[in-house]
Amino acid sequence: MTIGEALKSLRQSLGLTQAQMIKGSKITITHYSKMKKGQNRIFVDDLILILQLRGVSIANFFKKYFPTKYDMISQEISQELNQAFYNNDVKKARNLKRQILVDKHISTELKDRADLIINILNSGDDTASIK
Repeated sequence: MTIGEALKSLRQSLGLTQAQMIKGSKITITHYSKMKKGQNRIFVDDLILILQLRGVSIANFFKKYFPTKYDMISQEISQELNQAFYNNDVKKARNLKRQILVDKHISTELKDRADLIINILNSGDDTASIK
C-alpha cells in the first residue's frame, strides 16, 4: 500500500471528500488526486499536517495501514486466543501464553488478556461459556 492509498482509505473511513480531507493544508485537490494514484509524492510535513487536522496520530496511521511483522504476529496470536476461549481450550491458551512470554515485542495488554482467558477457563464456572 502506498501513502496515497492509505490516505484514501483513511479519508473514506472518516467519510470525507477529497476537499474536506486536505482542508487547512496547502495541497490542491489536483495534487491530492494524483498523489493517491502514485503520480505525485507527498512531503512528510504535509502528511503530518493532514493527519493532525483530522485528529489522527502519525503512529496510529502507520500502524493501521502499514503494520509491522510484530503487529501481524500479535494480531494472529490475539485471534488464536479468542478461538481458544470460545472453544474452551485451556491447553491452547497456555501454549499461546508461553509463546507470548518468549516474544519481547508482544504487548502487555495481550499478555494480560492471555492470563485472564486462562483464569476464566480454569475457573470451571459458567463465565467461560459467555459469548
